Amino acid sequence: VSHRSGGYPLARLAHERIALDRENLDATLAAIGGERLAEIASRLAAAERLFVAGQAGLHAVAFSFCEAVSAFRQNVVLLGGGGHPFGAELRSAGAADALRALRFARQRGVAVIAVTDGEAPAVARVGVETVPVVTDEKGVMPSIVAPVALAQVLADQMLALGGQAALDTIAETEAQHEALTVA
Repeated sequence: VSHRSGGYPLARLAHERIALDRENLDATLAAIGGERLAEIASRLAAAERLFVAGQAGLHAVAFSFCEAVSAFRQNVVLLGGGGHPFGAELRSAGAADALRALRFARQRGVAVIAVTDGEAPAVARVGVETVPVVTDEKGVMPSIVAPVALAQVLADQMLALGGQAALDTIAETEAQHEALTVA
């Protein structure tokens, strides 16, 4: 059973998927640029509070980012964190509804940074900064490797910017997790 439908070797499929993910990672970093990535991490680190959302399959990326950052910051909020992806309750909503939510955030003075796999001109029109993630797909299922890697890099950079205080908070968080662990 080393072949899927059509006789395509699964090992070859795995190598192709990993090669494509590597290309997407390289293209994502090239599209953003190291300096801009550091600037984004600095802005996130300086924020009073972070609200994080991931739509559909990217909810896992948002959760992972929140989990990592909450180890050294107490002000991270995962939107749609009730066991369902952000926006699931808004499934019947249209693009205009999402833009209204972004406009609402902008009117309240909230800086919004949207990680997107496209140009997202409508999002840019409401004053939202976009960060491109390359997800060039040749398969059926979209890959989340590049978005996960971007989230990890941003969390790592935020940790580095937090210095010793962030490291101390991680030690406290780990001690708390250990104390709450049921053996």
